[in-house]
Amino acid sequence: MTAGGTWQDDRPGGIQFPAADSTCLGRALQALAEAEDAVSTGSAAGLFEAAGHLEAALEACRQYGADAAGLQPGDRALDADRLIVIRTGLQRIGSLMAQSAEFHTGWARLAGLRASAYGPDGSELGLPDGSAAGSRCDASG
Repeated sequence: MTAGGTWQDDRPGGIQFPAADSTCLGRALQALAEAEDAVSTGSAAGLFEAAGHLEAALEACRQYGADAAGLQPGDRALDADRLIVIRTGLQRIGSLMAQSAEFHTGWARLAGLRASAYGPDGSELGLPDGSAAGSRCDASG
């Protein structure tokens, strides 16, 4: 969002649209911006929040598809630019979501390995000396 009340694509030569754009594609662009903000937090909750915004973008695009037959040629030209921005935004968000999911999967795997006391190569990590002494699990004799 720029100071003049417009939304601008971050790409070089980005396209500006009115901030209060209530068209189907305007709603889709807004939902994509919110999804990208949510994914950028890097949290698992952000991924779930982004999914909701992506559903809203999808619904706006469905509505656009239903209404597109009655558009004037000038509107179609503007919409072509918006559709490019939407496609680019979806690709960027998809990449961010994949990276975030890989990050969380890696940490879950590491936590599971540490909890089972085995390293990534299958070797025993072992416990510090004397940590089990006197416990029911103490097999040292």
